[in-house]
Amino acid sequence: IEYAAAMTPSLEEKEKMYQASIKMSDSYAAYNNLGAVYMQMAMAAASSDKAALVDKAIANFELSLKKQKSTEAYANLASAQLLKGDRAAAQS
Repeated sequence: IEYAAAMTPSLEEKEKMYQASIKMSDSYAAYNNLGAVYMQMAMAAASSDKAALVDKAIANFELSLKKQKSTEAYANLASAQLLKGDRAAAQS
């Protein structure tokens, strides 16, 4: 499922595929990838929707890090926190 999600151009389809992957395997990579999809959605969203999508991304990056520590998830989490305007959290 994760390979198919990586190959599809539709963010909405990627979201559904990574959610399905989480239900099946509960892997840290799927949480990280789902968070990345939410970040991409936030970048393209209207400003009124942006904050909610960044919050979803942050939640998924944190879940990924609880499953397994990874440089990618830490970098993605810091990026999301910066996008939200939380410089202190991003630096930590």
